[in-house]
Amino acid sequence: MTNTITFTCQTITPMFLHGANGTTPELRPASVKGVLRFWWRALHGHLPLAQLKELEGMIFGSTEQRSTFSIRVLDLRQQPRDTPTENVNPLPHKASAKFTLLAIPVGTTFRLRFTFYNIATINGKKFDIAALQSLFELVSILGALGKRARRGFGSFEITHTQTGQDPTTPFQIDYSLATIQQLYAKVTGKVLHTQSNVLKRPDDEGKADFPYIKKIRLGSVMYPNLLRRIGAATSAVKASNGDSWDYRQAIGYAAGQKRLASPVFVSAISSPKGLLPVITTLNMAWDNGKRSTQRHRDIQEQFQNHIL
Repeated sequence: MTNTITFTCQTITPMFLHGANGTTPELRPASVKGVLRFWWRALHGHLPLAQLKELEGMIFGSTEQRSTFSIRVLDLRQQPRDTPTENVNPLPHKASAKFTLLAIPVGTTFRLRFTFYNIATINGKKFDIAALQSLFELVSILGALGKRARRGFGSFEITHTQTGQDPTTPFQIDYSLATIQQLYAKVTGKVLHTQSNVLKRPDDEGKADFPYIKKIRLGSVMYPNLLRRIGAATSAVKASNGDSWDYRQAIGYAAGQKRLASPVFVSAISSPKGLLPVITTLNMAWDNGKRSTQRHRDIQEQFQNHIL
C-alpha cells in the first residue's frame, strides 16, 4: 500500500506562523498537525465525547500511543535568512495602524509530505490515507495556518499532489458546496443538510461543548482585498452593537489574559478575479456556562452578511 502523499501548496493570504522565538516566520510540522487535529475534531461533533477522544488519540497521537502519520515540511527553508518574509499589517482595514508583523507572504510555495503508518479503527469507523487526504483538502478550503487565521490570514491552496513515487500532478478542485459536502462525507461518513446555499449540521447532531461545525457558507463575490473587507466587517458590527458581552460572545475577543476564539471562521479561496470568502460557524461553550442565544446568532449573521 502506498503510504506517502505529498502536497505542493501556495499561500494566498499572508501567513503569520512563527518559530520557537515567536518572531521569525517558520512553517513547522507541529503547526500543520495542530490545524488538522482542530478541524478533524470540528468535523466530528456528532460523536460522543469519549469516542471522539479515543479516536482522536488513535489518529493524531496521545500520551499512550503514536500518531498514525507524520508530516515533513519540504522546500520552505527554515533558516531565518532564507525564509521569504514581509512586514504585514494584521488589521488591513485600519489605514492608521502603525504596527506590523513578519509574515510568510502571498505566493510562497511549500511542500508537505504525509507518511501514513497504520489505519485507525474504532467501532467500524476507519481513518486511512484516503481519509487523511480528504481531511487536508477540506482544511485547505475551510481552514488556515497561523495567527489571525479566523479572519482570512494564513489561507493556502493546493496546487499539485504526488502519491508515493508517482509523478507529481496538478491538483484540480471545484470550489463549491457540493465539493465541501463530498469531502465532509469522506472524512466523517456523515452528510450536512443543504438549505438556501448553506451547509448545516442536522439539529439532532452535535451536543458537546467544543467547537464543532454548525454551518458553512460559500461567498459568491470575488474581492481583490478580502482581508480588508473582513476587518471592516468586524469594525462595523462592533460599532453597531458596542463592545458588549453579546458582541464578544458572538464574535470573540481578547482582553488582557481573557480571550474567546471567534466561533465564526473566515477563510479564503482563490480565483483569477480575487478571493472568495468561506465562512464556517462553529459551536462554542460560552463564558459563564451560558449558551448561544438568538441575539448571538443575529450578531454573527450581521458579520457574515457584511462579508458576503
